[in-house]
Amino acid sequence: MAAGAWQPWLARWQLVPAGNGIERPSSSLLPVTLPDGRPAMLKQLRDPDELRGAQVLAWWQGQGAVAVYDQAPGVLLMECATGPSALALLQQGGDAQATQVVCDTAALLHAQRQAVLAAQLPTVQAWFVALNRPLAVAVSAAQAGVLQQCAAVAQALLNAPEHALVLHGDLHHGNVLQSARGWLAIDPKGVVGERGFELAVLLCSPDVDADGNDSALLARAQQVAAVAGLDRRRLVQWAAARSALSAAWFAEDGDAPLMQRQLQRADHWLNALKTMN
Repeated sequence: MAAGAWQPWLARWQLVPAGNGIERPSSSLLPVTLPDGRPAMLKQLRDPDELRGAQVLAWWQGQGAVAVYDQAPGVLLMECATGPSALALLQQGGDAQATQVVCDTAALLHAQRQAVLAAQLPTVQAWFVALNRPLAVAVSAAQAGVLQQCAAVAQALLNAPEHALVLHGDLHHGNVLQSARGWLAIDPKGVVGERGFELAVLLCSPDVDADGNDSALLARAQQVAAVAGLDRRRLVQWAAARSALSAAWFAEDGDAPLMQRQLQRADHWLNALKTMN
């Protein structure tokens, strides 16, 4: 985004640029300084997911997530969180600590609030429609079987829903950053569903480096269930379903390697379910 394009917002909020702009496919960001000297971030939004996420950020009012200081159509002025992420803790071997951080952040985000926003957001059920669409990337018969089994698991969960909340939608370790106020979530997608779907991302995110380590993944599942007060079997069911959903999304993007990785993770959780009571 050209530097001059930021000028109306810099003038409107009396901001001073504090670094280079950051370009993403769906947004542009610019570090700035507020009139009182505090660091902040300007964000221009370019797609529906980002616009919906801005709604959710404002609704959280800084509780567990970066605060929105002000906004205009398509533009956010928000708190700046530039510290290390929970992913950094994970990569340094602090699996339990990193997972605790995300679970604690989720608890803040999921605290009861007026549910007015929920009617404006998509549901988890709507997201799972992707599992019923033809894949754009070829899969083997075994992989197709994994997808079919996961689709059945997802449907069973959706047919017997638990209490639904406004969820972040993408609360993986990389989307929780350290700040002057503590650990804060960034980049929500905004979806309505149950907490198990939210926290299952900790068991299937491609950023998680426990691939191939069954004991580490199972230990994480046990920790998430205990900390969040979730039924472990239902959490693992969500992990299988969400891994398959991610695989379908990666297939839509034409990313065969990440699709394969998510299918492997989905198969892992299907196998884990066979050993659970």
